[in-house]
Amino acid sequence: MAKDNGILGLNRWLKVLEGYGVTKQDYDVAFRRVAKNRGENPPPRDILWDLFNQIVIKLSKENATPQAFSMLYYDMALFLDEENRKESSSLLQQASKFKLLDYKRSAIVKCVEILAAPNSCESCLKQNGEKFTIEKALKDLPIPNKQCTYHLRPKRKYSFCRCTWLPIVD
Repeated sequence: MAKDNGILGLNRWLKVLEGYGVTKQDYDVAFRRVAKNRGENPPPRDILWDLFNQIVIKLSKENATPQAFSMLYYDMALFLDEENRKESSSLLQQASKFKLLDYKRSAIVKCVEILAAPNSCESCLKQNGEKFTIEKALKDLPIPNKQCTYHLRPKRKYSFCRCTWLPIVD
């Protein structure tokens, strides 16, 4: 698709986008669109972000499953974390919300519990195992943990909560 051009992980992100069906032609179209709006030679991260947003639009038009949105928003949060951007937290919240909506779609899951990732911060470990009805979890959205202090990468300004939901099946 494109050379790395010194941008951390560009080729890796292009592979991630390929998993969502992005082609070289899509990258070229996005490059032209972003160049038209932002200048002649836009940075690759702007093109990647444009492509992520095009995928959101595509999934919306296709009435994609909540699971598809959850995965996409999580990937977008990872991308913003790599850029050291605070907005990754709001995308983690969207990923969490869509995961809950996916569980709600199944008639089997009525409750969920929080699973803190290994080596989580103290705040996340405190909420590990907490149980919620899906409705209560959707109302409160306790994930990502607002007091999380874990950093996915060193020297990051913002935390990246790795807590997730586990379904409780009767």
